[in-house]
Amino acid sequence: GVQTCALPIYERLDSLIVKDELTGLYNRRHFNSEIENEIKFASRNELPLSISMFDIDYFKKLNDVYGHQAGDYVLRELGNVVSGHVRSSDIAFRYGGEEFAILYRDTERTKAVGSMSKLSRRIANTKLIFENKNLGKITISTGVVEYVKGYDSEDLIKKADVLMYDSKKQGRSRVSW
Repeated sequence: GVQTCALPIYERLDSLIVKDELTGLYNRRHFNSEIENEIKFASRNELPLSISMFDIDYFKKLNDVYGHQAGDYVLRELGNVVSGHVRSSDIAFRYGGEEFAILYRDTERTKAVGSMSKLSRRIANTKLIFENKNLGKITISTGVVEYVKGYDSEDLIKKADVLMYDSKKQGRSRVSW
């Protein structure tokens, strides 16, 4: 017989357009539109908005040692951990490759930093076993920035990115703000 799907086609298509198929998180295209919306909302309502950008430490080495399927497995698992961590008001994205972003609505930087520290610990404590091989401890390097009136999305992304690379330079597995 003919198989039907419970979701209307436009919802399925919308999900394909805005979601990253590997992690289940929103994709970079959606991030670019959402950050603009969130900045306008925060500015108009005089509410705080924080952004974190983070990536997986030594991800290339993991791919080289265990293969790209193991890398995909780690990205999928990280997507699950991130999804289970963020509040319903926050929005999590796979920014690209092994880089991720979270928009923290109505959140000051200190609270976002606390949330990222907790997420970092959760990720480090996640047992990752792929094809009977323990992949070891996965860590992330993070940059957190709070929206300041007058900043645009490019300013925020650039600043968060620079802070993320500061975390890497300072030994990885840390949150810079």
